[in-house]
Parts: sequence; C-alpha cells; structure tokens
Amino acid sequence: MAFQALLETCCVHLLPFAAVAAVVVVTPGVDMALVTKNALVHGRRQALATAFGVNAGIAAWTVAAALGVAAVVQASAAAFAVLSFFPRPAPPVTEEEPDEEPEPATEVFDAFREPEEPAVR
Repeated sequence: MAFQALLETCCVHLLPFAAVAAVVVVTPGVDMALVTKNALVHGRRQALATAFGVNAGIAAWTVAAALGVAAVVQASAAAFAVLSFFPRPAPPVTEEEPDEEPEPATEVFDAFREPEEPAVR
C-alpha cells in the first residue's frame, strides 16, 4: 500500500517536473545567443571569454543562493540597493592591439576553428 502511494506521488509530481526541467535545460537561452554572436562577430577567443564570463556569473549566483543571499535580495529592496553599490569586476584588458579588425565568420562553425598560421615569407 505504501509503495503504491509512493509510486502515485512520483508519477504525479516528479515525472512532470523532470520533463519540464529537461526541456528548460536543453533550450538555448540568452547566454547561448550572446556566445554565438561573439563567436560570429569577434572570433573564437572572444566567444570563449564570453562563455567563461557567463559560467563565472552562474557560479557566483550558485554560491550566493547556497549562502541565502539570493533569498535576502529577493525579499528586500534595500538589500538589492546595497548590493548594487558593490563594484563589479571589469572585463580583462588585453595588452596586444590587433593590427586590423578580424573578419567575421562566414559559416557558423568557422568561429570555433583554430586560426591558420600565416605563411612565412
């Protein structure tokens, strides 16, 4: 009897949740659009930097949620205002200046290919 109740609860609550969670996880979102745009416009290096930044932000929010900061910020407008005054890390500045603007990728996967070495003359 108890097993049947557990099975019914599982089917009623867990399976629909798992189905919706699977769809949400595999659906590309704004982060994927940003990484794709940077890959097509700026090349592989910028796409990888964007992907790293997206995942660093997700990791920071995961830690904050685990510590309960997310619940406090959601519940309190004052806490959100206080957190908005903290400085955010600036994007890294590269020392080298490119000689010319890289050409945008012509095909979707061109941005992820290794650049060809120029011929030595």
